[in-house]
Amino acid sequence: MKIVGYYKTMGGKGYVAFQERNGGGIVLTDGFHDKRKRSIEYIQAYYNEVSSDNVNVKKITERMKGTRPWHPLLRLLQKE
Repeated sequence: MKIVGYYKTMGGKGYVAFQERNGGGIVLTDGFHDKRKRSIEYIQAYYNEVSSDNVNVKKITERMKGTRPWHPLLRLLQKE
């Protein structure tokens, strides 16, 4: 599992994009919900790529801790 990037919608909601396996598609999470696996082209067409400073990673991590402490991405986000 690896973090691919950070994205925002036009409304300002932040997401972390990650890939579970090589070639398995990209998944977006806001901490509560994971979006379906999509290609990177689809994500770049509908979401704005931003730096990690523009996404509240701490908020996403706290959400994930409370609702899904078993999620494998949580360990990667806590390191950041």
